[in-house]
Amino acid sequence: MIFTPIFFAFIGISADFSSFRPTDLLFGLVFVAVGIIGKIAGCGAVAKCCRYDLRDSTTIGCGMIARGEVALAVYSTGHHLIARASDGSVIGINPLIATIMLIVISSILCPIFLKMIFGNKKEA
Repeated sequence: MIFTPIFFAFIGISADFSSFRPTDLLFGLVFVAVGIIGKIAGCGAVAKCCRYDLRDSTTIGCGMIARGEVALAVYSTGHHLIARASDGSVIGINPLIATIMLIVISSILCPIFLKMIFGNKKEA
């Protein structure tokens, strides 16, 4: 509880968008799509194996797409492994942009998907 704001502040301070390229945006969009589809399909399949019906499995999968501090923790852990040029710029694609895109977009889409699923459900 005490260290959570410090962690987010540290990630925000250490973020470097100076080497942003359009290919980073394209990679980020593909990363987000694969991340969302993977969560819905993976969590939904496990729920289906546990004998939930299709609607409940889809609901579970959609409810699991939101990410946050876990994705940032994984990024910050692997941050030192990113290859850098002699001037300090990132060689290749910077995964920070894709990670931030995944966190923001999945956090926005999760309640929208759940509203779409529950909005079609008839009141008992």
